[in-house]
Amino acid sequence: MDPILRRLDAIQWTYSDGDPNALAELARRISAVGRTRDDFIVYTDLVNGVTFQLPNVNDGRPFEIEEWTDLNRAIIGCFLGNIAAQTYREGRFFASALVIGVVANQPGEGFWSLAQQVGLLRANSEDARLQLWFEHVRIARQWYASRPG
Repeated sequence: MDPILRRLDAIQWTYSDGDPNALAELARRISAVGRTRDDFIVYTDLVNGVTFQLPNVNDGRPFEIEEWTDLNRAIIGCFLGNIAAQTYREGRFFASALVIGVVANQPGEGFWSLAQQVGLLRANSEDARLQLWFEHVRIARQWYASRPG
């Protein structure tokens, strides 16, 4: 078995396993952007209007992410990590490469941290990061373009 996939499979997705509907909606939004072949989605647009209902957050009551608290960043990081694990399993890429910060204009630290944790990012230099990101963006766009919406 692929050692990266083995490491991804060992991760517990604390938040995203609790809301398959929100997980599917976020994955759908990422795939829609991937099909454009020349665009990204920013974190705020990714979550805009998505209702989350997690048994371990807000006493299980539905909520939307309207501000970027540490908890909300952890929740979205978990969802994006889970989506990345799914797309790595299916197509050997992190779909979360298509989600960027509005200021940094690239993925957040969660993307780089997960890539390093599972062994995709061996050197933490800016060149290594950009090379990994560009490769995953390229694969994601090809992969999504080859599948029906």
